[in-house]
Amino acid sequence: MEPFGLFAFDQKTQLFSLAVPGFPGLKFSARAEVEAVDLGRFSWKLSRKRGREWLYAARNRWGTWKLRLRYAMTEPFQLEVSLECQLVRKASSVRLSPIQFQDFAASHLLTHGRKMGGCDGRL
Repeated sequence: MEPFGLFAFDQKTQLFSLAVPGFPGLKFSARAEVEAVDLGRFSWKLSRKRGREWLYAARNRWGTWKLRLRYAMTEPFQLEVSLECQLVRKASSVRLSPIQFQDFAASHLLTHGRKMGGCDGRL
């Protein structure tokens, strides 16, 4: 495990861990589908760390992938995760999931649309 304050990355399982109040040991990974084919786990390698930002890179037969993790120690805690790809050939469909959480317990969940609208609460 590589400790990064609140973050940790397990090279063996390729899972990221995040410890925030109320969610100790929260684990997640990044996923992608190209042409409706699940690419499975990536072999992430840390390519750059700057302050509270980490950039990981991976390569597979579909192209080059970058996963950026950044957090702010504000109240409430803020986490930004982005996933981008540079494909080696055109694809008719690409689905990126920068965060795919492993199982965790939650008392409620707030979701919002891609443009910060349509907030919805679930208990």
